[in-house]
Amino acid sequence: LAAAVRVALLRTLFARIDSDQAIIGIMAYHISAGDRPMLYYGQPYQSSMEAYLAVPVFRLFGASDFSIRIPALLFSVLFVGAVYALGAMLYSRAIALLGGLYVAAGPALLLFFSTAAGFGYIEASVAGTLLLLLATRYPSLATMPLPPALGCGLLIGFGTWAEPMMVVYLVPFALAMVVGIYVRREAHWKVVRPLAALVAGSGIGGAPLLAHNLRNGWDTLTFLQARGPGGDHLAAAIGLITHALPVILGLA
Repeated sequence: LAAAVRVALLRTLFARIDSDQAIIGIMAYHISAGDRPMLYYGQPYQSSMEAYLAVPVFRLFGASDFSIRIPALLFSVLFVGAVYALGAMLYSRAIALLGGLYVAAGPALLLFFSTAAGFGYIEASVAGTLLLLLATRYPSLATMPLPPALGCGLLIGFGTWAEPMMVVYLVPFALAMVVGIYVRREAHWKVVRPLAALVAGSGIGGAPLLAHNLRNGWDTLTFLQARGPGGDHLAAAIGLITHALPVILGLA
């Protein structure tokens, strides 16, 4: 159902390719010619993974407004499955079905940004949901087996490389792990090996982002700090009311 809805929408106004999305196609051509970009062109954040995935897609189906969005579309369908799995683990299959149907058929904001090329939101959402799934299955870092700990790290690294919005998943994950240790009063030495696996996985999953920053003076952190606290809060509040809320509510 999720795939059918998205394929149908890609034949409507959702199919319009703007300049941000077209850059993914340009990057794919450059990759085919030997370029190896770590991040989206022109900015110190957001992964280049969709461009790499677009290379085999272009070779199979040619470059078009539809084919450039196939990688994002596949992640969008995977997100539906991840939400269903998380709902089933936390509640029941009935709740999981309702959650899965909701993200499969709407809302408009999710449908657009999960099928548009080059934004990275859907990849971070998939990584974050799978991270919550593992955290629910293994709620204590001290007793988490090494393979799931490594998997959590890979998801953290990959999601952070995909989009900085991954932080909305990292904060509750970190809090759950820390609270779990102190509530259960588990020996801190038990955390060492799983934590080492988690850190190693994060380095592997986020290797392109890490490599870029090592070469460019940690410009990702510099950019995010400039966009953080200390900005024009009044303008941000006005923008929330006049722009963000209408989009979130599906009115724009």
